[in-house]
Amino acid sequence: MKPKKIEHYIIAVDFDGTLCENNWPEIGEANHDIFTYLLKMKEERKNVKFILWTCRTGELLENAVWWCKDRGLYFDAVNENLESTIAIMGSDSRKIFANEYIDDRNVELFRFMRLGNPDVPFGIILERDRARQRAHNRDILKRYKRLFGGTKSDEE
Repeated sequence: MKPKKIEHYIIAVDFDGTLCENNWPEIGEANHDIFTYLLKMKEERKNVKFILWTCRTGELLENAVWWCKDRGLYFDAVNENLESTIAIMGSDSRKIFANEYIDDRNVELFRFMRLGNPDVPFGIILERDRARQRAHNRDILKRYKRLFGGTKSDEE
């Protein structure tokens, strides 16, 4: 029997400071770049699912969900895993499973890694971090070009 696998590409996205400017408990101005990215992903990848992943609760959460719907962004789950993920995992863990987490407070893991050697001087870690970040930025640029057909810097 084949092991079960998650069939969707799941993006968990934060609300305050990410989908909109952080103006909690009010709703700030929309972050049009994030909306454009998410809506383009939905158009390009038919198997993409969105989870709103936020600290908002109650009426503040309902307002955030409706605010996103008014801008064309619909969520497959809110502050919980997808039903298909729960079925595969056997329970609904407190941690949301996603392939991408978009959050204004995100920190890339490799910034904290010393590659298993705590004696490596921090300057070497910073240089490795910069090299990884450059590679990561190239990957993001490739994805952006694929989705949007180039950048303004390409035109200059």
